[in-house]
Amino acid sequence: MPQHNLGDRDTYMIRAAKEINVKELAAQAGYSNVSRYGADMFASIADRLDLLVGPRTAWRTLPSLDGFDGPPQVQRGECERYMVRVAAEVNTKGLATAAGYSNVSRYGADLFAIAAGRPDLVLGADLIQEEDMLPISA
Repeated sequence: MPQHNLGDRDTYMIRAAKEINVKELAAQAGYSNVSRYGADMFASIADRLDLLVGPRTAWRTLPSLDGFDGPPQVQRGECERYMVRVAAEVNTKGLATAAGYSNVSRYGADLFAIAAGRPDLVLGADLIQEEDMLPISA
C-alpha cells in the first residue's frame, strides 16, 4: 500500500550512543521507525504539531536539556547512525543553534540520550556564547 506524501524533508544523520536503544524508544512511543520518531521530536520542539507524522501523543513530554550542567565533553564509545528526515518547515538547524549546538546531529543525539533517561551520555552544547568570549586586545 503506498504511503502518503510527507512533503519536503531535510535529512540529518544522528549519531546516538550505542548504549541507547533508539529503535526501542521509537517502538515504545508507537513509531515503526526512528526517522519518524526523530522528525516528530524536532517538530514538537518547534511547536509545529501540524507536522507530526506519527502517534499524536508520543511527544507530550519533550526531552529537555534545560538546566543540564554536566561536562561539556563526555567521551562516548561507539555510536549508531540514524537517518532522520524532518519536515523542511521545521527550522532544525535554528533549534540546534538556539540550544547552543553547532550541528543537528549532536543536538539530536543529546535529545535521544535524555529521552532514554541517560543524561550521562549527553555531550552538551558546544557553541561558545558571545558573552563568554574574552576580548582580544592589542
